[in-house]
Amino acid sequence: MLSRLLLVSALATASAYAQSYTATYVPSASGLPKTTEQGQSGTNKCGTDSSQDSTCQNAYLNSVTDFCLWAPPTEGSVADFEATVVSYCTKSGRGTRVIPDGTIHGAQFVYAPSYVQVSGYGDFTSMNVVANDAGGELDPHGATGVGNPVGGLVFHCNNGSCQQMHEWMSFMSATQYCFRACYDGDRATSLCRHTYDVLGCDWNMPADYPTSYFETCDSDDAEDVAYHHGTYFAQDMTLTGATVPNPHPAPATSSCSRTDGSALYGATDFATGVVRSGMQSPSSSTTMSSSTSSMSSSSSVSTMTSSTTPAVAVASSMASSMRTTTTPSAAAQAASANTSGAASVLMHGAPVLASLVVVVFAAIFVL
Repeated sequence: MLSRLLLVSALATASAYAQSYTATYVPSASGLPKTTEQGQSGTNKCGTDSSQDSTCQNAYLNSVTDFCLWAPPTEGSVADFEATVVSYCTKSGRGTRVIPDGTIHGAQFVYAPSYVQVSGYGDFTSMNVVANDAGGELDPHGATGVGNPVGGLVFHCNNGSCQQMHEWMSFMSATQYCFRACYDGDRATSLCRHTYDVLGCDWNMPADYPTSYFETCDSDDAEDVAYHHGTYFAQDMTLTGATVPNPHPAPATSSCSRTDGSALYGATDFATGVVRSGMQSPSSSTTMSSSTSSMSSSSSVSTMTSSTTPAVAVASSMASSMRTTTTPSAAAQAASANTSGAASVLMHGAPVLASLVVVVFAAIFVL
């Protein structure tokens, strides 16, 4: 019995370590560091001057008229540029590139209890995506744990203040796009999964994909794409003959309203956001956060999350309440400009990792 408790504790500790965030950034014209990950091709210190040569890798999901998409810095396929894509936004004023007028043909923006999401169609050859490109998947993890794009940050602004969205996923092709950003909390990693990268928008983010109108809705949370009729599915199971399940139905929406497409374009500032009653705001995130600026003075953002499988689902659930967020001051963020995310994880993860080692060895000894 003791050995089982120790092993469950070890799994819970491991999950808590994997899902911790070493720093959280608040967007501003000059407060973000130049880069947040080692090997980053672009920048997070983007200023306010938008240009089509910008290498800014900050994206914003605020509303149907104020959102960003990832696309190649030069002409090519999204899959070939996943690590180096840059941010194109409907609004200027945050130092990003601007989505050319007429590129977005339709959009649905939804405010769900656990996330915000935008989806639709357009012609993204105007954003360096080659014609007929089947597209690629972007997320804050990537193959090496530092994100696609490397160092990419995502923010959501609401009611005049902004928060970083640590978990997010995005698919982009020559004609279709979808982008979901999850609030920190128990459902962040299950509703913003990043391990179904070849299954595209319609499977990962069932929703309305408008081709000729722009709509805002409140929405229920989507279903977890890892589970279908109570059965777990992983993308690599197809290698051994498994069939890809049908997509979940799109979640129910309500309070929908439409906007003229001309409202997408224009200038904005960092804290612009639409007030949504009943939706989450930076002050009501479900994450249990602790302000430990002394620990984060040399931190850069690094989100380390492992996919939850049935074997560790219980331990992951136990550990979800242990997720922490540390918020460095603007001076600390500037000081971290050349600090890699890997080093940050090693520094802040060391106590947890040490505890994990002790617990695992204790469990082995008892066994």
